[in-house]
Amino acid sequence: MEKKLFKQMNWPEIETICYSEHQRPHEILGPHILGNHTLIQCFIPSATQVIVELLDNKKTETQFFPMVQVDEHGFFAVMLPLKKIGLYYLNYKIGDKSIRSLDPYQFFPTMQKKEIQRFHEGVHTEAHELLGAKEITCNHVKGVRFRLYTKEAMRVSVVGEFNQFDGRIHPMTKIEDSHIYEIFIPELKAGTTYLFELKLKSGLVYLKGDPYARAIKIQELPVCVVENDVVYGWTDQDFMKQRAINQTVEQPISVLELYLPSFWKDDYQTYRDVAKDLIAYVKETGYTHVEFLPLMETFQTHTYGYETIGYFSINSRYGNSDDLKYLMNELHVAGIYVIFDWVAGFFPEDNWGLSAFDGSHLYEQHDIRNMYHGTLHTLLFQYKSNEVCNFLISSALFFLKEFHVDGLRIGELGGILYLNYGKGDGAYQPNIYGGPENLEGIDFLRRLNQIIKKQVPGVITIAEDTTDWPEVTGGSKNSLGFTYKWNESFRQDIMHYLSFDPYFRSYHHNELTQSMTYHYSERFILNFSHEMSIYAEKSMLEYFPGSEAERKANWRLAIGYMFSHPGKKHMYQMNQITSKQFISYLNAWNYLYCSKKALYTSDYIIEGFEWINEMNQDQCTISFLRKSESGEVLLFIANFANVLYERYEIGVEQEGKYKELLNSDHELFGGENRINKRVLMSKKNPKDGRNYSIKLRLAPLSCTILEYQKEVSYEMVESIV
Repeated sequence: MEKKLFKQMNWPEIETICYSEHQRPHEILGPHILGNHTLIQCFIPSATQVIVELLDNKKTETQFFPMVQVDEHGFFAVMLPLKKIGLYYLNYKIGDKSIRSLDPYQFFPTMQKKEIQRFHEGVHTEAHELLGAKEITCNHVKGVRFRLYTKEAMRVSVVGEFNQFDGRIHPMTKIEDSHIYEIFIPELKAGTTYLFELKLKSGLVYLKGDPYARAIKIQELPVCVVENDVVYGWTDQDFMKQRAINQTVEQPISVLELYLPSFWKDDYQTYRDVAKDLIAYVKETGYTHVEFLPLMETFQTHTYGYETIGYFSINSRYGNSDDLKYLMNELHVAGIYVIFDWVAGFFPEDNWGLSAFDGSHLYEQHDIRNMYHGTLHTLLFQYKSNEVCNFLISSALFFLKEFHVDGLRIGELGGILYLNYGKGDGAYQPNIYGGPENLEGIDFLRRLNQIIKKQVPGVITIAEDTTDWPEVTGGSKNSLGFTYKWNESFRQDIMHYLSFDPYFRSYHHNELTQSMTYHYSERFILNFSHEMSIYAEKSMLEYFPGSEAERKANWRLAIGYMFSHPGKKHMYQMNQITSKQFISYLNAWNYLYCSKKALYTSDYIIEGFEWINEMNQDQCTISFLRKSESGEVLLFIANFANVLYERYEIGVEQEGKYKELLNSDHELFGGENRINKRVLMSKKNPKDGRNYSIKLRLAPLSCTILEYQKEVSYEMVESIV
């Protein structure tokens, strides 16, 4: 039998296995039918003896066949006098240790040609189900299937504690007509830690994390973790059914942006622990949405999380997937929407992750001039690659579907839209037409938004873009397709204006009003975001001049102007003063904003806004109307001067009564209570191009909002608070 066995040996292929360079080990290892016999071969380094334990299909009889060592490196073979065999174990010895395990090479790759084609053509939007590590049952045996996409590696292995991180033991098979490697290892379970070992043609061998890992364990040597596929017991079904109705542009959106560690308490252990206090705070302040700064896994412990390494895994420092799902579920049950910051423009340059993944530029731009972000020391994605676009789109859909996320905010669009973003002349490779636009990046964003709208109705996408790219939002064929865009200019203008002493503000009056010259070009979200804290490195009150009381008044004024101005609202939690007075102020504005249709239903309709007097730079005041299609009319007046106007006159359209709904100088908010307690009656005294006018008390550094009403039916501001 040995002579017959040796005749069947493919010695060059065996040598390739022994030197760990074979791309298709299933062609050599495992069982192969040869006429009326079955050849079984295995490679177990350091083994001194291997016996095949063969189970028949009825599992009533066990047969043992000693294997012959045909290569001193650990290659064993045996010829069985059987044409058909069932499952078998390999019993082997390494030193004094006896081991019994099912041979993984008796389980052949299961990936279908259709799946391969869809992946490489860039139309597989659930690539995380295709690749990575997944618990499955194969031939009635439970285990873990590993798959990896790579183009330039000569050999790929999966390693972990289960094989002493020895890449020779479990080399993966490259599937025909693809760049995908696969192996099924029986009897592995959820919780198994693993990495991929790649061997390049140069002979270099190194470890890489799984780009599609569902969990990552951060330690001295970070490892990926096989997650179980147990379905979470969601109870937010009613909320999810109503999401597409309640999250339209005609509805109020007021976002609390949150860096989770800033909300963390010493006794918190996981995402579950933060749920109760976070919901209480959101309810107390009145926000409709919470936006989390990136919760994806990162190596950086004390940063905001934008250097993502886990595009399918959450930050393990705060718990596991079920813990985060619990938090999401509780927020939804409480009626609170959740937005995730999601990074699609860049990734960190590190040896563990996507960077130079297989010795080539698999995920990053190929040309070194376009490879790096212009302002961050990070790498830019290669959107020309179908597989990379699959990776990113699948990541977005994974979080939206798996965690019931209601929206994504995508930052740093400049690096996706432009090849020369943040770079000097000649420091980039132009596109095929000689221009700076990243044509593939533009197509990626459009496709991403189209797929999200189709597959996850009711979800919103938000763009952070500081460039002058047109049609970021909207539904035209030229639009990028985002639901909203951050209005960075609004924030910069208002904060720059308020940084001046009130005495000099009249010289910068246009900074208050120019936002309305471009407002209807996009669906804007007005934001006082985390960037105010990150880049300025100072507290909110340090932006403003004057005493502490005057600084607080300026900040209340800025917030009031944002809530009254057309556009959805967004505020960073760290920008918020934690006093009861300030929380009451936020609650009052959020309550008013959500309850008055004039403040949200016509955000992007020209008829919903009208200036009363935007040219009063000498007094540093502005006034305008907000209107709804149902006839609701609100009048907003802001005084940016440090001067009290006891009888400030303003023109109004209609004869009747005007009731003050909210005043930033109210004592409940920390002001001096220079408010308008009584209903104001208009008089036929022309002003500001209108036939009627009212006179009101206008406190220094304050804003007020009034409602026109035929009958007095609204209570004082105390009821709002």
